[in-house]
Amino acid sequence: MDDHPDAYHILLIDEFDNRMKFMMEHYELSEKRAIQVLNSEDRRRVSLYNRLGKKDYDNPALYHIVLNMSRFDLESALKLITAMVDLGGRR
Repeated sequence: MDDHPDAYHILLIDEFDNRMKFMMEHYELSEKRAIQVLNSEDRRRVSLYNRLGKKDYDNPALYHIVLNMSRFDLESALKLITAMVDLGGRR
């Protein structure tokens, strides 16, 4: 998708503890299970990027926008991303 003209590359980041709390609240997981899921998904994501040959996947220069989710709730992030996409054709 790197060269697709309509693709937007978005990176959402947050501290592990915030991600864990999110998983516990939104998916009704115990702390132990939330940690297991996050660790597993992090490993899966790194493995996918490695298979795709993307070693530097967390480099912000590769993305159109990077949002630190410790500063935004999901609704606010969605509004920002939607606005970016809506404005994308207005160069």
